[in-house]
Amino acid sequence: MQKKKERKKRKKNKKKKE
Repeated sequence: MQKKKERKKRKKNKKKKE
């Protein structure tokens, strides 16, 4: 479950960076 949460956070960060 922690891995899934980290993946979602990374995706959100990528969108913010773009």
